[in-house]
Amino acid sequence: MDRLLGGYIYGDRVPEDVAELVNLWPVDGVSGVEVDALGALDRLLIAIDRIAGLADAPRPLSQWNDELHAVLKNLFRADFEDQAEREAVIALESAIESLKAGIAPGIDPAVDFAVVRDLLNECLDAIPDRQPYLLGGITFSGMVPQRSIPFRMLALLGVNDGEFPRTTSDGGIDLMTRHSRLGDRDVRNDDRYLFLETVMAARSRLHISFLSEGVRDGKPRNPSAMLAELMAYLDGCSGLRGSLESCKRPWFVQHPLQPFDMRYFDSSDPALFSYEQRFARMVRSASPVLERFVPPPPADLVNKIVGASAVVAEVSVSLDRLRTYFRRPSESLLKRNRQLRLDALEDDTLGDSEPLQASFNAIDRIPRTLVFDALAASNFDIPARAPNELRLSGLMPPGSLGDQAYAQARRQATAILDIARIDRDLHTGLAGRHSLDLGQRIGSFVIDGASRSVYPATDGVVLLDVFPSKVEAALGFNDKLPLFLEWALLRLKYPDMQIRVILLTAPNMKPSPPRWDDELNKAGARCDDDALRRRVERMLRLWHSAQTETTWYFPATSWAVAIAKPRTARSAGRKQWEEGAFSERDRAPGYASVHSRGADLFTGIDWINLEGVAQMLRECITFAHADAGDTDE
Repeated sequence: MDRLLGGYIYGDRVPEDVAELVNLWPVDGVSGVEVDALGALDRLLIAIDRIAGLADAPRPLSQWNDELHAVLKNLFRADFEDQAEREAVIALESAIESLKAGIAPGIDPAVDFAVVRDLLNECLDAIPDRQPYLLGGITFSGMVPQRSIPFRMLALLGVNDGEFPRTTSDGGIDLMTRHSRLGDRDVRNDDRYLFLETVMAARSRLHISFLSEGVRDGKPRNPSAMLAELMAYLDGCSGLRGSLESCKRPWFVQHPLQPFDMRYFDSSDPALFSYEQRFARMVRSASPVLERFVPPPPADLVNKIVGASAVVAEVSVSLDRLRTYFRRPSESLLKRNRQLRLDALEDDTLGDSEPLQASFNAIDRIPRTLVFDALAASNFDIPARAPNELRLSGLMPPGSLGDQAYAQARRQATAILDIARIDRDLHTGLAGRHSLDLGQRIGSFVIDGASRSVYPATDGVVLLDVFPSKVEAALGFNDKLPLFLEWALLRLKYPDMQIRVILLTAPNMKPSPPRWDDELNKAGARCDDDALRRRVERMLRLWHSAQTETTWYFPATSWAVAIAKPRTARSAGRKQWEEGAFSERDRAPGYASVHSRGADLFTGIDWINLEGVAQMLRECITFAHADAGDTDE
């Protein structure tokens, strides 16, 4: 916003050195009709900032009444020729006035914003829709007692745990809740009876939906307690046992994450269908068998990569391109080789609405940033209040929710810093990051690039990465392969340099196998350069083969296959690949789904390729059973 205002005032006449001195680069072209929109945006941002500031501390109800009336006046303007708009504004004013209704004279309690918000929502929910109940066709209605008129089909939406039955939140104001008596109304019991009434009103079909996985974290979510009881009753009547994944219920449908998922259009499951023509046109074949997006992989691909006879012409590649491939292979291949981009579906951009949950997106990596900032400042105490650059970034929820999100991120970062505080190379913090040239020739490959994660240490350098929300055992190929590649190239380029790998991960209270970073540090003294070069060359051959031939490497699924026992590798990979709405295949924005379209990765030549690549990559980065005489045999 400052850059836009600077562009309106100064245009592009500010010299570069002056702009750098004041840390403000004006945006050119802000003039004419754009000025009105800029002024409106500025007023809106100021109003929003003021509203967010109101949530910082409790206030008397009379003050909340005045403040909310001011907000209503500033942000809402009704067309008084429109009766519906007039009635909506009057209803909002009445809801605000109801905040202090019933308070005895001379009493003006201070309450938190959360209480005011709940009271306003309760008042707004009580406003009747004022529309005829039966309009013909489909009737939309709330669940209201004694309104359970029989219908041929009933659909209950959003029967989620914690949302239904309702829970009362009065902030300690309702004395009936604190001192209950026999005969008092119980909202939860009322909702249980209301659920029974609604279910019994369905004459032919009953549709009930709930969120089975978290939208933000992909973790399983429970249905409402009443829906869980109904599902258990159906299981008992049908004699079914086991989880929803292991035993398919004819009445239970697990929908994919994306509305354009091919399972809605390939007739593989009759319960999954869609009428969206734009997505249907993405299916290139009208036959029940879905056309493969890429051809089957060569049968001997892994043998060619591992075998000493696999020779390619000289190839130049940047280290950044290798890092991208081993982190996000499908995205890398589709974007670069097929010019296929799903940018409009990306979920790692700044959201178009303000976050309203007491947590950060995982993609924002706020705890990691806090750790590096603290280490760079040689200060292991993270500020109790979020810094301005974070509060003003749009990543934090407003008010107390933002405080809770920052407190959680601060706890994760503090746990990491407690580990760093006692480390011999990190106890004094981090000096400036080293940018060491890693360009070199490996076999037929010429690598160009510089280090990203190297910091100076007392007797050499430290290769550091931080994972505040993961324990070490949860790290996979996408975390380890880029770091291993940088470590190996460092060792080969600077053989006399002392290199120590440090992975700062969340504390793990459970017993765990030896850490991978310790394994690398021990291997640094006993793995000769020729053996290490062969490992790196195998990774480079894999990348090169993937540019022209089908190579099944998906970081999460391949890691699950690589670490599983041989007899369970197929089931472990399938579970990681396709079970749940947030499986690797369905992960937004959908590159893996497009890349693997039409292929069954767990049968035939596809499975041989997937398993062979996974095992080869694990052997490249694992030293637990390797010795100095590591060979390609």
